[in-house]
Amino acid sequence: MGENEFKTVFKYYKQKNPPPSFDELINPGNQEHSVHFNKLELPKNSDIVPEHMNGHDKWTVLTSKQNPGFTIILNAFSPSHQLYWISVLKNTALTNTEETLTDRLQ
Repeated sequence: MGENEFKTVFKYYKQKNPPPSFDELINPGNQEHSVHFNKLELPKNSDIVPEHMNGHDKWTVLTSKQNPGFTIILNAFSPSHQLYWISVLKNTALTNTEETLTDRLQ
């Protein structure tokens, strides 16, 4: 997909009036769309417990059949974990923006 094609698709899904149709999107959590993915089994013997994430025993890891290397992890975050990481990303983005603007003004 070229840059111009990406922009066109991005603008379509960003529009509000009329709202975009999501009928052609692939939902990795929908069993009917499982034909597009391979399920990746994680090792069962790992003692690693990620911080601010669900344990890997709750994850579903899928790889795209059409786009090798594209991996999706379902159930990695509980609702409280999602809120934690949103705040981290928001604060990081604000900090980086301020630093970038400060660097450019000097």
